[in-house]
Amino acid sequence: MTIRRDSFGVPHVSGADVLDLAFEQGRATATDRRWQLEIERLRGEGRTASLVGSGGVEWDTFARRARIAETAQQAFAAADPETQAFVSAYVDGVRAALPSAPCAELEQLGPAPGEWQPWTPMAIFLVQHVLFGAVGHDLWRRRVRGVMPEAVGILLGHDPNAGGSNAFVIGGALTASGFPIIGGDPHRLFESPNVYAQVRLSCPDFDVVGLTFPGVPGVQHFGHAGDVAWAVTNAMADQQALVEVPVSSCTSTSTVIEVRDAAPVTVDLLSSDTGPALLVDGDVALCLTGPSYAEGSMLDAVLPLLRSRSVEDVDTALERWVEPVNNVLVADRAGRMLHRVAGQLPVPLPRVAGSPDGVLVSANDRVNADFDVLGDRFAPPHRASRLRSLLGAPDAWTPAAVAAVLGDVHLDHDLLLTRIAALDTLSERAGANRSVLLGWDRSFGATSTAAALYAQVRDRLVLAIAESEPLASLADAAAYGEMWVPWLWLPGRVASTLERWLTVDRPLGIDIEALIASALDVEPASATWGERHRFAPLHALTDLGVTHPFDPPVAGRGLAGDTDCVAATGSIPGLPVSVSGPVARYVWDLGERRESRWAVPLGTAGDPRSPHHEDQFEAWSSCRLIPVEEMS
Repeated sequence: MTIRRDSFGVPHVSGADVLDLAFEQGRATATDRRWQLEIERLRGEGRTASLVGSGGVEWDTFARRARIAETAQQAFAAADPETQAFVSAYVDGVRAALPSAPCAELEQLGPAPGEWQPWTPMAIFLVQHVLFGAVGHDLWRRRVRGVMPEAVGILLGHDPNAGGSNAFVIGGALTASGFPIIGGDPHRLFESPNVYAQVRLSCPDFDVVGLTFPGVPGVQHFGHAGDVAWAVTNAMADQQALVEVPVSSCTSTSTVIEVRDAAPVTVDLLSSDTGPALLVDGDVALCLTGPSYAEGSMLDAVLPLLRSRSVEDVDTALERWVEPVNNVLVADRAGRMLHRVAGQLPVPLPRVAGSPDGVLVSANDRVNADFDVLGDRFAPPHRASRLRSLLGAPDAWTPAAVAAVLGDVHLDHDLLLTRIAALDTLSERAGANRSVLLGWDRSFGATSTAAALYAQVRDRLVLAIAESEPLASLADAAAYGEMWVPWLWLPGRVASTLERWLTVDRPLGIDIEALIASALDVEPASATWGERHRFAPLHALTDLGVTHPFDPPVAGRGLAGDTDCVAATGSIPGLPVSVSGPVARYVWDLGERRESRWAVPLGTAGDPRSPHHEDQFEAWSSCRLIPVEEMS
């Protein structure tokens, strides 16, 4: 059993067998990410307030009501014996290394209460995905339909808070090596430390490099096993739902949340045959349903996935995948390519076969009519269209060239510019701004002042629509509590559906043309795009209301890209920060794995004092990705 580290501190973990390997992976992860493992464990248990104080009560209330810990225990009990042993060995490795692992946060706060249990990895996996599906969007649907049903057609669409991603496969006939290349980047909230960790795992059964959730054994979503590689994007499926159940038919209990330096908080819990109640609205309980609550097992697909040697093997392994429901793009050294949807849904899931002289692309879009069974939250088609355009031309693609595609910052399609061009009567200042924007190359480069002006005008328009009188009844983003504000914040919803607002002149009676003209009539900010689009990774202590000194020095650095670019660094209307985007970038070369590339926004280490805490930022932000080192 060994743990070697490459020049960026990435652990290369080997074991005599699968269980030895799992133990060593747990030990390596605890060494690198002690804080992250402990705070995610407490999130899964609904006990963050016992460490951080009253700032954790809201999350803990949600976690208790969502039955995260109980669901994880049930998933562990339902797992097959090999998965149970694999997960338990990982937990043993975590336990062995945690006490001596460096952790600046726990030096400030003191030790985290409790300890790791065999089911803890299931709880952490559920924490990472319980809000990744349609729960928040379901609340938004309910809110719009309840208070402003006439806005359903324009405000219900793409979920701006759903994690996105790019992923694609280039057929071997289009690559320099003659073998397929997979590229992509998962889009989630920027976090410090990062939500994914790089790792290599090798034992007699398999040898895989990939990205893993700290706290969960194996490689779950993005991996290269030598002969086959895979990647995922969010399929935007409605695998979760909030079902209305009369409160009178629910079973009621209570639980006590211990709060550091404050009195305990008693929380009422409601359950029904449908599922646990997250919220109560009058005499109705909103009960959560989803595959993780119905299927029992959760991680049984991981080992079969790691052992895969072909597209067919991956395809078979994914029959055991539960959730989240993902698009999975797979290719192998034989040249086979497949895009399939994986997860437990009661409908036939879409599949698209690829060919050696073609490309497969997934960018959370509706690929074809077969995908309609998944729901209606798909992303606009622009990222996918841009990728198909960039990748489809015959070329001798190399990993470095593919990595550069992930940094593409061109805005491929924009109705706002079309509407701006059609305006007739404008003030002198608005006319000057229009001239700048119509001459803009549509590049969201960090040094572009025209991109900054475009975003300034777009933000003014979005905020003006959101503040208009017809939408006043939707202004209260905290209608269901502070936790749900990101899903109910009206400017964010208007921004994500802006194209719909621009397709007609007076939606809901709002004079869009007048608002565009007014948005143009602004003194341009003396800033570049990077100066108003700054990297803002979230530390868990910030989220939980605790003052701390642990934000990385690269926080505040300017980023290129924008929400609808391939380089999808997300924007927030009216704020000069980017809080979400690619949380990893990778290129899997099926010709030679050592030619593969990757990078994460910060680095391998979670401790801010480590030299590997943020040493990949430049490679990540520039898309000059670092090699996947092969250590013997």
